Amino acid sequence: MCGIAGYFLKQGTLSAPDSDERLARMAQSLRHRGPQGEGLWSGPGIGFAHRRLKILDLSDNARQPMTDDSGKVHIVFNGEIYNFQELREELAARGVRFKSTGDTEVLLKAYLEWGDETPEKLIGMFAFAVFDARDESLFLARDRFGEKPLFYAFENGAFLFASEIKALLTWPGFRRRANSAALHRYLTYQYTPSPHTAFDGIQSLPPATRLRLRRGDLTALPKPDPYWRLPDQPTPAVTDPIEAAERLREHLILAVKRQRISDVPLGLFLSGGVDSSAIAHTLRSFGGEGLKAFTVGFEDRINDERHYARLVAEQLDCDHYEFFPHSEMIKDLFALDSLLDEPFADPAILPAMQMSRLAKQHVDVALSGDGGDEVLLGYPRYAGCKMAGFLDVIPQPLRFVLSRLSAELDFGANAPRVLRYVTRLMSEMAHPTRLRYANMISFFSDADRPQLYADGMAAHVDESVSEEIASALDRMGDAPIAARAAAYDLTAYLPNALMTKTDRASMAYGLEVRCPFLDHELVEFCASLPASLRLPGTNGKAVLIDSMQNLLPEEVLLRDKVGLSVPLAQWLRTELWTMLTDSLSEETVKRRGLFNHAHIVEMLNDLRDGGDRYQYRLWALLRLERWFETWVDA
Repeated sequence: MCGIAGYFLKQGTLSAPDSDERLARMAQSLRHRGPQGEGLWSGPGIGFAHRRLKILDLSDNARQPMTDDSGKVHIVFNGEIYNFQELREELAARGVRFKSTGDTEVLLKAYLEWGDETPEKLIGMFAFAVFDARDESLFLARDRFGEKPLFYAFENGAFLFASEIKALLTWPGFRRRANSAALHRYLTYQYTPSPHTAFDGIQSLPPATRLRLRRGDLTALPKPDPYWRLPDQPTPAVTDPIEAAERLREHLILAVKRQRISDVPLGLFLSGGVDSSAIAHTLRSFGGEGLKAFTVGFEDRINDERHYARLVAEQLDCDHYEFFPHSEMIKDLFALDSLLDEPFADPAILPAMQMSRLAKQHVDVALSGDGGDEVLLGYPRYAGCKMAGFLDVIPQPLRFVLSRLSAELDFGANAPRVLRYVTRLMSEMAHPTRLRYANMISFFSDADRPQLYADGMAAHVDESVSEEIASALDRMGDAPIAARAAAYDLTAYLPNALMTKTDRASMAYGLEVRCPFLDHELVEFCASLPASLRLPGTNGKAVLIDSMQNLLPEEVLLRDKVGLSVPLAQWLRTELWTMLTDSLSEETVKRRGLFNHAHIVEMLNDLRDGGDRYQYRLWALLRLERWFETWVDA
């Protein structure tokens, strides 16, 4: 696990001192990702930088950047290749020899053997770059679910890439300009979807894609080439619930077995939900000394899952560590400004940072249950989609009336989540079915934006984001809407929101986090299951629950889903009120020229008076202003 960066010049070269200075600045900006060492390499018109976090092969034999025996092929790599031992054996059978015991050399020699087809051979999380002097080309690739980030830009004849945008911004003369079309999407999603970024001229390499650039053709950036995709309409491989549960259990055992490989201490995040609990049980089944498990607690009983985590930890005889982080999370709000070089509005990054900080005191690697909800239809909104789908039989005039009535319902945060999602979907009944999910997951929907956007923002809105989402759902065939919604989330929400949260929160403290539910063979198997096996009623992940019967406490298996959240409205009304009102003051808002301050005042007044319906919108605007001040104005 590391941080990587580099440059590739269209023509010319840099002097050795100039190259080293630029690469060192890029590497220094990524020091948190790899606090245990730095490596620089450069050749004519090419340079790589690497920050190292030692996980596999702790010796200098695994140092990066790494060069092959011929001296012509060089690699810089961030991530873990979980099947590297199998690939090593396959390559060794072909006569390939190795000097190290880690996965970087295996990846380098896999490239020498398979070239552009290498990513398809890999099981893992990765972002890497290879410079091939044999044809003066640069090859980039990113893992299937975007667990590891990779950004790039073409600036003044230089192609730049890095694990985080902040490294690109160190390049001399780099222009910092906001991308208004991307900010339009950020306000919809709470994150910026790839390939967009908040900076004009900087792109994110989409998950499951590769990119090859040749020096002689480096005039415009080529389009990334996909090497994998989830089947749109996979043929059901298993339809029997008992067989499905058994097969899923086999896949999970294999995924955890692959991901437990480490030359440093390993533990896991234990939320008390069925995903992380299933990983804990599977990991514990391999034996060994006490498993270290980490849980974050909250003040309010709704979001506090420590009771369930304790049940699992006691049953499995884990070394269980709990953290109650309220005051520390407030402090971390200020750390977000420098950590996040794009606006990002999921407040769950705060407890994720605290969890990572706690875990890093005891281990260097932690397994996480991330991905289980998308793979196994675990979010309440999928059940809401299923329930609301039955309403399509209602005649259109009555649907319009019901949609207006539903729009007036304002369930508080304590209402059942499925009920809130059904109500929101009902409020969209006047719209075509294809737009309902799109509008439901939007924080600022198409209908909201005219009130918010001033001319300076409205002029840059290129299209309806709801139509963009709905079109993606259309391309997924005629599977049940809940299954299509989950498949969409696997390509959008998971890589751009969940994996961004997990990567930045963990790497802030030099901790590696692995996600067994994102083993792509496990994901493909689950996608082949009928939606009815994953979501038979209003509670998702039925097949996972069946697979863990008699293995985990019944109380854990039957509990409702609780997300990683914070008391955001309360914080905004109290500790953060001054920051919020200063950042969204009339003077600041008018200077930006993006938003109508009058509408922001309406939202602030509702929050001040005890309401919580605008808490996430105000948080998104606050994070956006803090991003402008930290990364654009500077």
